[in-house]
Amino acid sequence: MIAFSFIAWAIIALSNPGTVKASVYISGISGLNDVIEIVPTQANKYLYGPEADVYCENLGYYITFSQLQLFAIPGFGKIWAPVDYLYHSSGVQEVIRDPYFECKDGDTTYYRYD
Repeated sequence: MIAFSFIAWAIIALSNPGTVKASVYISGISGLNDVIEIVPTQANKYLYGPEADVYCENLGYYITFSQLQLFAIPGFGKIWAPVDYLYHSSGVQEVIRDPYFECKDGDTTYYRYD
């Protein structure tokens, strides 16, 4: 009975995976609002070695990105931006800037949108 209970919970856990919320880290565009619309494309690039590391001087630690994804931002054009997970959905996505995250790497400031 106990073994059956563990198996039932395992099946429930596997059949209801939590959705992973992707974040996009945008830099180099002035005038973005706290809430913006992005249009993810399926184009992406893998990053390797030192190019994957961003040192957040103001936070005192590195962030390592393994992928860039191409996004269209209405009114601003297309950009390659680091992501923690690829956006697999298509169409316009509304994202909100995280007010508690700002990463300064030299002259570049990254803002996280979730």
